[in-house]
Amino acid sequence: MDYRVKWTYDSRRFVKILDRKTKYCLNIGLSQSAPNFDEYSFVYTARGIYSCVTARNVSEYENNIRELMINPFFQYAEVGAGLGEFIPNLVDNYKIKHLPIIIDPVDYELMGNMLGYALNLKFSDRVNKNLLKLFERCKIIRDQNKVRLINEDLVTAIKSHLDIHNIADIVIDNFGATHYMTNYRQCLDYERKLLKPNGYLLLNNAN
Repeated sequence: MDYRVKWTYDSRRFVKILDRKTKYCLNIGLSQSAPNFDEYSFVYTARGIYSCVTARNVSEYENNIRELMINPFFQYAEVGAGLGEFIPNLVDNYKIKHLPIIIDPVDYELMGNMLGYALNLKFSDRVNKNLLKLFERCKIIRDQNKVRLINEDLVTAIKSHLDIHNIADIVIDNFGATHYMTNYRQCLDYERKLLKPNGYLLLNNAN
């Protein structure tokens, strides 16, 4: 591990932990002035594209997603989940029949290691509690007995894994691929390939 820790002392008070090799950066908010989803995040650049990996709680998802009635017999998939709580919450709190699917190219192993490193820095109880929560989410997502993680971008996943076509009852994209892909209609077409004929695609309202 080769990390650099930088403290910022502006009004938002962030600690930044940078992995020197991959340039992944973990932002940890020390005040509560930032929106919750922005308080803990990773940022990185891959193939010239700047990306932000957020860690929204279910309560911070869009209304149509957070108010969703969970059917334990449904197949759920989330595109661009990052460290969002939706899928880990399914695993922890519902006896779901099918392994939920996450499609996301981010480096979950690295993020887990960086969160573990951050926990050893001994922040306040509030910050440590939130870091531990994200560390546990990372463990769930990486556990192949709990989640089917397809660690690729959406286009590659659809082209490489034909068995996920027409598999999902519910597909969620909350500021995921539709937020980053330049061709919005193409993104929707790829996400719809995941759906069963009577399935639902749930997007953030900005889309």
